[in-house]
Amino acid sequence: MLKAFGAVVAALMAPTLASGQGTSLPSSAAPTPQPTRVGTPARPTLAPTRKIDPTYPDKARRAGVQGEVWLDVIVLADGTVKSVMVAKSTDTVFGLDQAAIAAVRQWQYPPLTDGRASRPPLQVVVAFHLPDASPAVARVTVEEGGNTAFRPTPNDPRVVPPKLLHQVPPVYTTAGFRARIVGSVEVDAVVLPDGTVGHVRVVKSLDKATGLDDQALGAAREWTFKPGTLDGKPVPMIVGIALTFSLR
Repeated sequence: MLKAFGAVVAALMAPTLASGQGTSLPSSAAPTPQPTRVGTPARPTLAPTRKIDPTYPDKARRAGVQGEVWLDVIVLADGTVKSVMVAKSTDTVFGLDQAAIAAVRQWQYPPLTDGRASRPPLQVVVAFHLPDASPAVARVTVEEGGNTAFRPTPNDPRVVPPKLLHQVPPVYTTAGFRARIVGSVEVDAVVLPDGTVGHVRVVKSLDKATGLDDQALGAAREWTFKPGTLDGKPVPMIVGIALTFSLR
């Protein structure tokens, strides 16, 4: 079975202040998003018996990001979803890809009655649309200037590093799975004072061409932490994360 999973937070400690590691988002709230539209463009179509609409990520809504995420879906004989891979990404920065994947994994389809173990792959399109916005995907530039994040030194008594609370595994792209690419993407992530992840950058690439690096970045942005502190106060702090793609 195909499964991509995230590795643990890597050890990182160097006595520097890293500039430009925060993520600046527009502060104005966008209108409440409309319900998502779901369709199937190319593969065999099959209506689910239970469909969970994805939750529009708040940071994507605030930034005005919208578009369609195309997913390749494997359904087992009992109608449950076995695996979901990204065929065409829309957004890994603000969480639209991850929101679509999380929803479709909960779908239920009619069971098979002909003895087969699974159905042929289905392709599903999950669309995110904001009212009164252009149907084109809004391109948002992440502004990095003017922000700093602390990279703590080992055994500094003033510092308590971030503690991982929840991790999201990276998901194979269809192209990456077909190429049977395995390994880890190593990233530096800024844990913000509220425990969410801000700016993320690739430190060690696994594969750009089939989109695995982007999927690792998108997954890392969904991780949550107990924020790190300096002298008892939460501060933006850099952590190293290794996200692993493995065929099992």
